[in-house]
Amino acid sequence: MEESRSLKRKEATSTPSVKRKGHGMAELITEMMHGATKTHMTHLKTRSYAAHIALNEFYNALPELADGLAESWQGATESLLDYPDTKVAQINTPQEAIAYLRDMYGMIQRVQDNCKYSEIINDLDLVKTQINITKYKLIFLK
Repeated sequence: MEESRSLKRKEATSTPSVKRKGHGMAELITEMMHGATKTHMTHLKTRSYAAHIALNEFYNALPELADGLAESWQGATESLLDYPDTKVAQINTPQEAIAYLRDMYGMIQRVQDNCKYSEIINDLDLVKTQINITKYKLIFLK
């Protein structure tokens, strides 16, 4: 009986784990996936052609960036993230989208500050670059 318990413990530790801890990575990836939906809806509501196009480019890029981050993190840590169940709030205007992008940028920076994997830090920089490009277009192209 004791041998059976020991074997089960050994199996449990040798298989990949599922964890929420990832210095906010699970929450960030979830927000990025929701962010694609949020900005897509804003894209459909805007009357500005420039904002329409900028948001389109952003919501098209975000899911692929999020997917790559998730897979890279889970490969680097050899564990699956536990993604939170959250609601998707709406963004109603390009101005609200700019504020949202600033918040997402801050969230990414916090994850980067606690990340020990240089390749993931670089991937997060790609997301920040996409945010910066989108903010530029929303702010300066009318």
